[in-house]
Amino acid sequence: MSSVVRFDKAGLQSQENSSVRKITEVITPRCPPSSTPTDIRDNVSYYEAETADQETARLVHQSKAAEDANDWPTVINLAWHMMELRLRVYKPHSSPVGGTYAVLGSAYKGAGRLEDAAEEIEKALTIYDQAGNREDASLTREQLAQLRESQGRFGDAREV
Repeated sequence: MSSVVRFDKAGLQSQENSSVRKITEVITPRCPPSSTPTDIRDNVSYYEAETADQETARLVHQSKAAEDANDWPTVINLAWHMMELRLRVYKPHSSPVGGTYAVLGSAYKGAGRLEDAAEEIEKALTIYDQAGNREDASLTREQLAQLRESQGRFGDAREV
């Protein structure tokens, strides 16, 4: 199953479902094009980061199609490719990298690899907490609590 993704001049997809939009919002940096966020590596231009973000958005849509087909090995492979892109452009403890760890966690959870999922989600949470990104940290805590519930670890889920 393949899908065609169309972007307007601002790089926004004109027709997308809410789950793809949520994933894209988590892994796409929130900054105006005229600024250089501190998350970008010193040797990388904003243009290079924007290009990597566009490629990442394309991978997100491919991943969603693979997820819809229950092709979890492909979803995991695409998530790791997203991580490679992010680490090339963003600092290792930046929110965009944290978001990609959260995406990896979701991919592993879908594949039934719950311990791997927990490891990646915990990495995302650590990055968000260190960055002071309370909104994404809160969403990631919820993701981790849901994972703990699916493992039958209800006490741990409440503590998250």
